[in-house]
Amino acid sequence: VKEVLSLELADFKLVAQNDSYLIIKLGSENFTLTSINGYSSTSCAKIIEIIEHILRWHTIADLSSNSTSLIAQDAIEVTFYRENVKVTSESFLNLKYEYENGHWYPPKVQIELTNTSNIGLYCALLNLTEFYEVKSFPFTGNSHIIYLESGAKIRVFEGKAIPVSIPNHFKIQNIDKCKDMLKLLCSTREFDILQVEQPSLEDTNRAMDISSKIVKDSWTIKNYFITTINPQRLNTNCFGKLGNSGNKFCENPDSNNIVTHPTKINKRNKQEIIILAIALISVSLIGVCIFIGQRTEQQEFENKQQLKINLSLIN
Repeated sequence: VKEVLSLELADFKLVAQNDSYLIIKLGSENFTLTSINGYSSTSCAKIIEIIEHILRWHTIADLSSNSTSLIAQDAIEVTFYRENVKVTSESFLNLKYEYENGHWYPPKVQIELTNTSNIGLYCALLNLTEFYEVKSFPFTGNSHIIYLESGAKIRVFEGKAIPVSIPNHFKIQNIDKCKDMLKLLCSTREFDILQVEQPSLEDTNRAMDISSKIVKDSWTIKNYFITTINPQRLNTNCFGKLGNSGNKFCENPDSNNIVTHPTKINKRNKQEIIILAIALISVSLIGVCIFIGQRTEQQEFENKQQLKINLSLIN
């Protein structure tokens, strides 16, 4: 981690203001990752802890296939399903909330791994969330790594559908999408994927050694990205949460899923209400003015009539 002189070159911004330290993620959606109250050696140490946590996440996210690997990158095919219907085997998947019976529900997916190579491979699937959590998907029971013979296939979570939701941490900052990574690791030798897990920023752990726990034999890595967006603004873009495990994942929406930003909708509605209120007030004022004018004319007419009567009496 290093300081940069230009904001355009920065990934994050550390801000000290109002007796708090803030870490802000820069990009298309600038949002606050975390805030620590108070200017003290304790709060400074906590900020360093969080930065270390973020860097560990990037260390894993940046892992790529072993250049000398004998395993093809497409040796394991990852397929996504919706209600047991195949959606795609590509590296990007777009999802959005669904409206049913007057309510919005998060989408659900099923994930399947198929060994298309001619050798058996040990496989693990990591979920790297935008809140810098690293979690591995279980396959059967508590098994987070699976050995697949050539031609064999298996589904994550024993084939159960995995709900993908947008949590409150993003909603309260008016973010309706998130960008997270699924990372497939394959090796000719068994490895302990649980050793590279780390919690979200809400529960940082220091001094985690990653380099000694990464697979050293022939191995390959492939990344997948899932987009989740809620078409309806919940007044409260990701982090998507998967089932009860706390795992999360998401990515950018396609052009067909682009929705007018709810904040803009709210502003537009407020403007329309203000215009309508002004119009009603204007109409009311005009009505009052007309009424007063008519009453004045009536009073003047009555005064003239009374004057004529008085003059007649005098005569």
